[in-house]
Amino acid sequence: MSRDLLELNGIVIKVNPCRENDILLDILSDERGRIFVFVKNAAKKVKNLTFASPFAYSRFELNRSSSGLLVYAGSTLHDYFPELRTDVIKMTVGQYFCEIATSVPEKIDDPQVFLSLLLNSLYVLSGRAGPIETKHIKLVYEIAFLHLFGFMPDSSSCASCDATPCFWHFDEGFLCEKCASRYPDHELYRVNGAILSCIGHILNTSGGKRYAFKMSEDSFRALQWLSEEYIQYKLERKFKTLAIYRELIYEKP
Repeated sequence: MSRDLLELNGIVIKVNPCRENDILLDILSDERGRIFVFVKNAAKKVKNLTFASPFAYSRFELNRSSSGLLVYAGSTLHDYFPELRTDVIKMTVGQYFCEIATSVPEKIDDPQVFLSLLLNSLYVLSGRAGPIETKHIKLVYEIAFLHLFGFMPDSSSCASCDATPCFWHFDEGFLCEKCASRYPDHELYRVNGAILSCIGHILNTSGGKRYAFKMSEDSFRALQWLSEEYIQYKLERKFKTLAIYRELIYEKP
């Protein structure tokens, strides 16, 4: 094996056209976090480009150019979650997961946890773990991703005094009525016990049990909106795929 050959597992989270026949793959890897891989003359030289499509999880062989660029040398495809490509809503949610994953830094201490979260979420979204509602899978991914980033506050008590919280402040965390009175109303979002319990359930369980929560439709819709707004606020970006999902799912006035 060449001394310059690098091997790692990774999933394609974005495909960027580069010149006429080349592409640049944005990959979330198990060892090096987020990396960018150049595929030269992709349209002409590579017969099967499945490895270079979103959701494709592969064992990649990479060379490093004299300029330091990672260049595709070969791959072994592990999975590409074909089930997602036959359902427009699931495909959009999968693309949303990948777009969120582009927020992972290029250098991070434990990239495997982000890769595992994405792979497990796509696995469940594909229906391989049984019938689980897409909106539940989406909510769990958002909250779990924020937790890995250190952005998800404790929902069990007020961040200031340990009393029972009833508001969510996107900078201060969950607050009780008294502590929330220090902040203007437009910075506060009221939350009920069902919302607080659901967040705690997601953060304190694993595997299939994470998706096994029940709440009223009104509470779920409120939490769904809060989760979407919070992840965009903390990651300081708007997600195009989320906008598409909202167009597909939410009732128009």
